[in-house]
Amino acid sequence: MLMTFDNACELHKIKAIYPTSRLVLRLLPPDESNSTIKLGNKFGASSKAACKLLETAKDLDLNIVGVSFHVGSGNHEPSSYYAAVVLAKEIFDHAQKIGFNLNLLDIGGGYPGLWDEMKDFEKIVAGLRQGLMENFPPSSNVKIIAEPGRYLVSSACNIALTVISKCIDYKEREFPGGLDIQAGVPECNKHFTYYLNDGVRGSFMDCLLLEDSHVTPTITNPERYADEPQYNSTLCGPSCEARDVLHPSLKLPELDEDERLWFKNMGAYTIPFYSGYGGAKRQRKFYVMENKYWLVLFSL
Repeated sequence: MLMTFDNACELHKIKAIYPTSRLVLRLLPPDESNSTIKLGNKFGASSKAACKLLETAKDLDLNIVGVSFHVGSGNHEPSSYYAAVVLAKEIFDHAQKIGFNLNLLDIGGGYPGLWDEMKDFEKIVAGLRQGLMENFPPSSNVKIIAEPGRYLVSSACNIALTVISKCIDYKEREFPGGLDIQAGVPECNKHFTYYLNDGVRGSFMDCLLLEDSHVTPTITNPERYADEPQYNSTLCGPSCEARDVLHPSLKLPELDEDERLWFKNMGAYTIPFYSGYGGAKRQRKFYVMENKYWLVLFSL
């Protein structure tokens, strides 16, 4: 059994319940300021704390086999990864001094996975490669593993939603003297709220977890609205959750009910968040492949 730890309480529990397990010390990265999701708010031991934990593990006669770190999800800064590798080497050296023989390094995940992020990914890989070659060359016999889930699946899935209802809101606060519907309202002051058949309690949990996370759709029938005016619009999910908002303000033409909206790059942290809250149904999945690849697979 391989498991991580970052505090002394966990070590004492492991000693009592499963003392023969193989343990990996989770480090707090030196810099995750550029991360979208800072996992260090919850996980990871600082350099000083990590050294003390190694000594505690030694006193408890536990089997520490490696170190892990995660510089935060969505971190595109190469220096963050390099600094984490350097810190890991310092912990490896301290572990060796007190009698441990570490042979595993987990360099975490959160790597960018969208096609327009590949230049950033290449820079990250270059920084990691430099840090690993300087601190954990092949001659060190340290096994390097990673958790590249976001990198692998971010662009693998798109989600198509349906407009199931809409509301025209003239927002009286925009008219200091009061709103007289009969007198007519300029078209530009219309505001549309669209209710879609999925939301933050389904595939769009990131919109709830991350304040700055707003998804922008593509209309599946753009030619139909090519000459239509654009209005301030809000996209909401179907639940009774007041925060079930996918995008608070964007420009869209007036959409009809049953119109389809296309959300790209929805492969990471979307479908697994489905909770069934408010009776919401899980999205159906359709697998699509280019014909040339399908023919290759079909021939196997």
